[in-house]
Amino acid sequence: MVRFARWCWTFGGGSLAFGEICSVGMYWYCFVWVSMAWSTLMSSGWSWRKILRAMSTEDMVDKNRLEWGFKRCVYLFSRGRLQMREERGVKEKIKKLGYRVVYVPHEVIEDYNACYRVKYKGKLVFPSAADKLGIPLNEIWISEKWKEFEEYILYHELREIKHRADGHSVEQAHELASNDAERKYRGDPKHESLRREINVASKETLAELLGIDENLFEKIKENRPYHTMDELLEKIPTIEKQLFEKIKEHFWCIN
Repeated sequence: MVRFARWCWTFGGGSLAFGEICSVGMYWYCFVWVSMAWSTLMSSGWSWRKILRAMSTEDMVDKNRLEWGFKRCVYLFSRGRLQMREERGVKEKIKKLGYRVVYVPHEVIEDYNACYRVKYKGKLVFPSAADKLGIPLNEIWISEKWKEFEEYILYHELREIKHRADGHSVEQAHELASNDAERKYRGDPKHESLRREINVASKETLAELLGIDENLFEKIKENRPYHTMDELLEKIPTIEKQLFEKIKEHFWCIN
């Protein structure tokens, strides 16, 4: 393990930012890197004997595989840190703006999933639904069922608030915020799952995955919320059975 640690330091030292190392403690940082590289290789079928042999051999195939294991751990660790930073970033921005996030029972807010009433750059910003729900000033309400996806939803709400403050209508701001989230989180597995939920799926997502036209999308949108996927067919009986089965295959329902 000590020899492996030295090898990791030699191979990966150039990619480790000195400031980052100092900020968390050099020894702890090294321990994390070495542990992740070691576990990545072990999970890929490498024994500790094979790892040590590859470090001392001149066989480039083994050396390349060893380097792949280290690069893989760099990728996984960096991606995890980036996601944590982004999640902290959204929450920190909300805190900085003086907003409070409130999780409410799903049945209270199921028609909207999330809603807000806030002051942004001196402007009072809120959709009409905020009056119906009775949301106090500087609160963002989210259904408790969406807590797993809070990073994406809060990012969307912040972007929508900004677009509203810039003078866009509720519909325009919502669409612009959805596009912002699509660009930011494209390829994120968790976000991909969220965008396939039938109550929040956008026109673009339904068209991209199933070629659903605007007329059918409007019907799907008008009949929200859905509590089960089968409710989609009950509310829109004109949907062809074959298309409905494809929708069930590609989309899901939070309820």
